[in-house]
Amino acid sequence: MRNFIVPNATTMRKMLTALCTAVGIWGCAPTQKSLTVDQAKAAISIDEFFGYLTDLSSDDMRGRDTGSPGFDSATEYVIRRIEELGLQPAGENGSYRQSITFRKATQGEAFPQVRVAGRRLRFGEHYALVPQVDREQVDMEAPIVFVGFGISAPEVGYDDYQGIDVTGKVVMFIQNRPPGLKSLENTVLGRSKNRVNTARAKGALGVIRVLDQTSLGQWPLASAKNSSSSFGYVDPFNRSPVQLVLNYRQAGGLLQLAGKDYRQVRQQLLAGNPQSFELGFDLSVKASFRHEEILSQNIAALLPGKDKTLGKEVVVLSAHLDHVGVKNPIRGDSIYNGTLDNASGSAGILTLAGQFAAMKPPKRSILFLWVTAEEKGLLGSDYWAKYPTITASRIVANHNIDMINGAFLETSDMIAYGYEHSNLSRSVDYALKELSMTRSEDPVPEENYFVRSDQYSFVKQGIPAIWVWRGRDVGGDMLLGKENYDAWFANNYHRPSDDMNQPMSERGLLEELQLNFLMTYYIANEMQSIDWYEDSFLYQRYGK
Repeated sequence: MRNFIVPNATTMRKMLTALCTAVGIWGCAPTQKSLTVDQAKAAISIDEFFGYLTDLSSDDMRGRDTGSPGFDSATEYVIRRIEELGLQPAGENGSYRQSITFRKATQGEAFPQVRVAGRRLRFGEHYALVPQVDREQVDMEAPIVFVGFGISAPEVGYDDYQGIDVTGKVVMFIQNRPPGLKSLENTVLGRSKNRVNTARAKGALGVIRVLDQTSLGQWPLASAKNSSSSFGYVDPFNRSPVQLVLNYRQAGGLLQLAGKDYRQVRQQLLAGNPQSFELGFDLSVKASFRHEEILSQNIAALLPGKDKTLGKEVVVLSAHLDHVGVKNPIRGDSIYNGTLDNASGSAGILTLAGQFAAMKPPKRSILFLWVTAEEKGLLGSDYWAKYPTITASRIVANHNIDMINGAFLETSDMIAYGYEHSNLSRSVDYALKELSMTRSEDPVPEENYFVRSDQYSFVKQGIPAIWVWRGRDVGGDMLLGKENYDAWFANNYHRPSDDMNQPMSERGLLEELQLNFLMTYYIANEMQSIDWYEDSFLYQRYGK
C-alpha cells in the first residue's frame, strides 16, 4: 500500500522524448510504435499513472467542479498530455474540445402564478415549480391529461399513453411504478427524467409530477421558495416541458374535480391497469427564472484504426474528469480532491493512451474521451453521446472507467457491469483469462450501477457499453472485501479524504489498469462485430 507519490513521471516521459529526438536514438518507445499487446501490458507504469493522478487531484485543481477554474486547469493538463502522445484532435473545429453551455436556473424574484381549473395554487405550499434552464419566462395554458405513472414501455408490455394524445397538453402522473417490473426496468422506467423525456417526446408542453405517499420526501415543497434550482445544458433541439410537483393530497383534489377518486385510481394502477383520461380543465403557469451560465468542456482525442473496414468504426474509452469542487470543510479541509472519483479514471485513460500510442495502430479507431459534469447527472457524456464530435454512425462501443477501486480492494475477481447486455462481455472474459482473474456476479444488483455512470449516456443512444469494478473476493474472504468496500464509501466517497494521502494498493491499481487495457485492445482488434444481446431490456428499449 502506497501512502506517498513519487514526482510526476510525465516530466520523465517528456525528457526521454526530447532526448530521443535530440540525439537520434533509434528504437525509443515514444517513436517506435511497435510494442506487442503483451509488451504494452507489461510496460504499463504505475509511477506514470501516479504522476497523472497526483497532478489531476492536487489542491491546485480545487476539486475540478464543472465550469470552475480548477476544472479548466485539468482540461488544459489533459490536452498537453495527449498532444505529447501525438493523438489526433477529435473535438470541435479541429480542436480537442467540445464546449458546452450549462445553466443553473433558480426562481425569479416574483412568485410564480399557477392556476388549475381557475383556482390559484400557493407556491411552496401546494406545489413546487422546477426552474427551466432553457427559458427565462413561462406563460402557458393547456388542458391536463392524467397518464397514470407516466410510463411508456411497450417492450415490457406497459404503456400509460396508449390511445391518448397529449400533444400541446399537460400530462399529470403519479411518481410510482407498475407491478411486475424487474429491478433494472424499475430503475430505468421509474426515473423522473425518463418520464419527463417521454412526455416531451409525446408532444406535451408541461408535466405535473405527483409525489405519492411513498415518495413525499423527494421534493421539499415547504422550502421551494428558497432552495429550488436546476442545472443542465441548453439542448438546441429539445425544449424541456414546464414541470410542477404536487403532493398526493393536492393531486387528489384535482382528480376529485374531474370526478375521479385518487385512491381508486391509484389502486388500479398498482394492480397493473393503466388509467389515462382527460381531466376537463386547464393548467396555467406564469413564471420567470434567473440564469447563471457555466461554460465547460469535454475533451476528445483519436487514435485512427488501420483496418480498411473496421478502422471506420470507433471504440470510445471514457472517464469523467469532474468532481464536486470546494465545499463545506470536514476536519478543516474544504477541497474535495476526487482522487479516485474520478481522477483515477482520467489518469488511467492517459496511461492507457500512451500504451496504445506505442503500439502498431489498432484495427478499430479508439477515441479517448474525458467528460465533464458527471457529478451533475451524467450531463457531459449525455451531451457528447447526443451530439458527438465525430460521425455518430461510426461509434460502435463505449468502455467506461469510473473509479479504479483496485486502489482499496485487492481482490481476485471483477464485476462487469453490462456483461449480460452485449457481446462486449467477450472483452471481459479475454482480459480476466490473461490476468488469471475471475468474474463475480453483482453483489448488489438492486443498485443498478450500470445505469448510474457515463456509459448509460451511450446506452441511451443505442451503443453497447461495458464497465468493470473490483469484486469482493479477498483471498476467499468475501466478507472482508465487502467491509473494505463499505468502509471506503463511508469514509472517503465525496469527502476531502479522497485525496493522495489515503493508502493505495499499487498492485490493485496496476491490475485494473492492465485489465482495462486488455479489454479495449480486444474490442478494437479482436472482435468482428459488436452486438447487443436481443433479450436485453436495454437493447429492447434503446438498441432497436
